[in-house]
Amino acid sequence: MSQTELLILLVWCNLQNAFIATTIASLLSTSTVTSCLMLCLILIHRLEKHARLGITYGAGDAKELYSQYAPNDVLFKAMTNFTPTQFQNLLAKLMDPAMPRSYILKPRDPRGGRGLARQRRTRGGRPHKLSPATRLFLCLVRLKDDDRLVRLCAMSGLNVASVCDNFWHVCECLLAATEDQIRWPGAAERNTLARQAGALTRFGVVGVVDGTVQYICRPGADEPLYYNGRKKRHFLNHLVVCDWRGCIRAIRVGFYGRTHDSVAYKSCDLYTNKQAYFAQGQRLIADCGFMGCGNVTVPYVARPTLTQGQRAFNREVRRQRVVIEFLFGAMKSKFRILSGTWRHGLHRANSVFALCCQLTNMYMHANRRYIRGQAWRHGQMLEGWEEALLRQFGGDWSRLNRVQVREYLQSPAAQHLFDNW
Repeated sequence: MSQTELLILLVWCNLQNAFIATTIASLLSTSTVTSCLMLCLILIHRLEKHARLGITYGAGDAKELYSQYAPNDVLFKAMTNFTPTQFQNLLAKLMDPAMPRSYILKPRDPRGGRGLARQRRTRGGRPHKLSPATRLFLCLVRLKDDDRLVRLCAMSGLNVASVCDNFWHVCECLLAATEDQIRWPGAAERNTLARQAGALTRFGVVGVVDGTVQYICRPGADEPLYYNGRKKRHFLNHLVVCDWRGCIRAIRVGFYGRTHDSVAYKSCDLYTNKQAYFAQGQRLIADCGFMGCGNVTVPYVARPTLTQGQRAFNREVRRQRVVIEFLFGAMKSKFRILSGTWRHGLHRANSVFALCCQLTNMYMHANRRYIRGQAWRHGQMLEGWEEALLRQFGGDWSRLNRVQVREYLQSPAAQHLFDNW
């Protein structure tokens, strides 16, 4: 048993029986006991807080865990990113008979376990012990915060291993049910986006492209391909294209960590088959890492010899492009499974990232809350997060360095910006 499992066991035993907790504590080191006591205090504080909200743990049927949280809209949205009404709409998609049979969440079997002979005869396997609503609820909780899922299962008497195994199946169903959330704009919509690009209208800008990383553990096979010498880490590289509102329009996932952004872009169909995605004169904007990518506009390299017009162009590109940096920070704040180190199979990392992108778009469409509002398009106002960025970097768009902006938006100091979004 690992030290983390012992910590969880000691915290739970301390709440149930002080004698058992003391016995286990005698087998651990002093620092571990101190950590356990701190976790106990935190857990007791959260239990008292949830008790005031009318939430009880371990009471009733743990298989109907969703129904215990649904009455409290605020707490439910804090745990899943969606309101109960939005959750029911998402559940209806997963239960839609029009979906492929393998992607439909099967209902809970009220008859309990089946005999082995009957399982083989019906080819049905073991029945589901949790209701579809509870399985979807636990999946969204894990996407939001993996640690919270462990605490929730421990306090509700659910087996964490069984819930985690079910998580991958629900993710596959969600990925199929929400695939329509990301779509490339048609010809008329691209023309509209190009006209709404502000000072960059004459360049035919229809979106912003950038890459984001998903850190992974050191892989056993092909380890040099995933290692990036500049970041000194192993990770996967994903490309994302969004419009001026921050709505995701296209994703290309699963590039090796050593692959440069420009090389990754040149290998995807947005570059190799431009005619299918762009009309004549239409292009994307990006940072200097995409230099030489043909239909991608990048800012001028900072030099003392830049003219006033070139500096003004750089300011406008940075002002337009910063929306995708906020998108990455917001997505990794809403779905914290992406912000840490990925400790599962690499073949599942791409699917989970694509699912989080689709759910991010669904969140924006359902709440009608985009990263940038309609007023920004007319130059009438800045969003709150843009004003905070300007204050952080001296009130001038030309001072926004992409590396510093990315580090700031993914730091704890910027979390309040995503809580308000």
